[in-house]
Amino acid sequence: LYLYTPGPARTRNQPGPPEAFSTPPTAWEADLRTIRTLMGRLVDKMPASPWPDHPNLGRMSRRAWGVFTYDHFDHHLRQFGV
Repeated sequence: LYLYTPGPARTRNQPGPPEAFSTPPTAWEADLRTIRTLMGRLVDKMPASPWPDHPNLGRMSRRAWGVFTYDHFDHHLRQFGV
């Protein structure tokens, strides 16, 4: 059983850290290749490997990064009606 406990309270549409938006959108196929590569790196990372701190949320475990990533992708897919 996993009890999801949300992180620190945030206001809706609170901007993220500037480094999160360091690349402008390009061609759709190029963006898909990039996100697939980045997601592959996330999935392949060894559970015992050190995980970086999140710029806003601080120290996060592998599981917390997974939940955060899922929720973030789900939010944007719903936002665009996918």
